[in-house]
Amino acid sequence: MAILVPITSMMLAAPILPLHSGFHIQQVTSGPQPGEKAPAFNVLLTDGSPVLREVEQKTSGAVTVIFLTAVERSAMPLIRVANWYGAERKASMDTVIVVLPKDPVAMRDRLPAIVKSLNLKVKFAISSDGPDGPGAYAINSKAMMTILTIKDSKVEGNLALAQPGVTDAKAVIALMAKVSGDEKPPTPDELNARNASPAAERPAVRRPAANPAPVVAEPDLSTPDAMKKVILDLVKEIASLKAELATLKAPGTAQPAAQPKPPAGPLPGAAPTDPGVLGLLRAFIQPSNTNTDVDRVSGDIDIYTRGKADLIKQAHDGWIRILHLKYGTEYAQKVGAEMVKVWKTKLP
Repeated sequence: MAILVPITSMMLAAPILPLHSGFHIQQVTSGPQPGEKAPAFNVLLTDGSPVLREVEQKTSGAVTVIFLTAVERSAMPLIRVANWYGAERKASMDTVIVVLPKDPVAMRDRLPAIVKSLNLKVKFAISSDGPDGPGAYAINSKAMMTILTIKDSKVEGNLALAQPGVTDAKAVIALMAKVSGDEKPPTPDELNARNASPAAERPAVRRPAANPAPVVAEPDLSTPDAMKKVILDLVKEIASLKAELATLKAPGTAQPAAQPKPPAGPLPGAAPTDPGVLGLLRAFIQPSNTNTDVDRVSGDIDIYTRGKADLIKQAHDGWIRILHLKYGTEYAQKVGAEMVKVWKTKLP
């Protein structure tokens, strides 16, 4: 039986496992087969934080899609190989790793640790279609990893593994090399040598600190619920810090960027009490924002509040106040007005 384990600091410090030239594949049937159609599908893309952004994953050109029905320690070395090679072939092939979690909320909270552990250089996402994945792809839940190589929306290669391991690396590289046009792909050992962290190969040199860091109490990570609380607290704090940093970077001043003078009279709406919502709204109204920045932050707010009635109410009321005070760029005002209409339909 496979054992699911959380990503821990011990795993982050684990040395890169040696790779072998031979391989043995435990294969099952999963996903569309070579020659069959592979349509575009939606995913929730991460930038390394629990904040997700829904995008369409296109299948035109050369694409490698790696579906994971679980993220287990035994699969980490093989995922690293696919990540390294996908990054090297970025100019000729798009690579995306898509997790199909049974518990999307718990998986979203684990994303920062997973991305850090794997040092991901390719796209990493959660399926928008739940644990079964895109309906047109028929991913088998018994296959922990399903690797599809796609060319112009048609499957070129399919490799489904019940228990993926580093010994499958040669076969995975071969599939990715073929679709990306690499006639002389590297061996697993060559990839490992090019990408393994030097810190994993030699002990760190300890140097006395001029000013020792203050002692910080260890967070409570004794249970999954405790770990989730720690991560959510960090997400809120990071969102608030990002907003403060954006304010400090406002052109021409180290002080908070000037906003229009508030209109006289009582203010409609309300300021959010949740630090995460407050930080995201602060980021939304920065005068230095581009239209792309506004779209990204509005998407982050949508993901952060999704399914949480209290946070939806806070975001709605906060946006009402922003519109009244005319904060943010002209484009932000336009997007904010549209979002207020959307939030109103979600209020109880």
